[in-house]
Amino acid sequence: MTEQHKAVVWSIAGSDSGGGAGIQADLQTIHGLGGFACTAITAVTSQNSMAVLSVEPVNLKSQLDALAADMPAQAIKIGMLAHVQQVKELAAQLAHYKQNWQQPPFVVYDPVMSASSGDTLAQEDLCSAIIEDLLPWIDLITPNRQEAETLTGQCFENTGREAIANQLLNMGCNAVVITGGHFEGQMAVDYFQDKHHRLSLSSPLQAS
Repeated sequence: MTEQHKAVVWSIAGSDSGGGAGIQADLQTIHGLGGFACTAITAVTSQNSMAVLSVEPVNLKSQLDALAADMPAQAIKIGMLAHVQQVKELAAQLAHYKQNWQQPPFVVYDPVMSASSGDTLAQEDLCSAIIEDLLPWIDLITPNRQEAETLTGQCFENTGREAIANQLLNMGCNAVVITGGHFEGQMAVDYFQDKHHRLSLSSPLQAS
């Protein structure tokens, strides 16, 4: 497959200096699946497997404008967003793409709010902006259990994953995958729900 015939996929995410997540991981995944990867960096992070040392936001809109002018996406994957204004700017851009592009992109949002080391990567006041401005333009949201609880304000033990998924759908998303294998003992279990289907996918947990 030649480069010009590959599906163009944008990764809008933070740069992970440790290479385990963010833009670096998305590039490998997109290339591995046969897509042509373009990137728009939301923040430059200084981190490793133990800690996040710094997070420096980057001008996102100019990157999106450059890509939209020449390399419109068939799919967009969103990761970490650095601050409220960035969320609002991105939401406005997605609205434009959805409403004006001849082939609107399929948008996936992984609401990255903390690093695997446990350090927080986003401002505390992001949730309301994400819910009010961003989620109505998302086709598929893929939170883990903690992120789903943060966005909905609900607890799995009290509410259950189906009700939490329903709440995310009611916020505007078309479909939800709650990833949470590490909460299921020795099994990795992802839970999918849209307005018509519910499905659990499980496999033995693999050590990282």
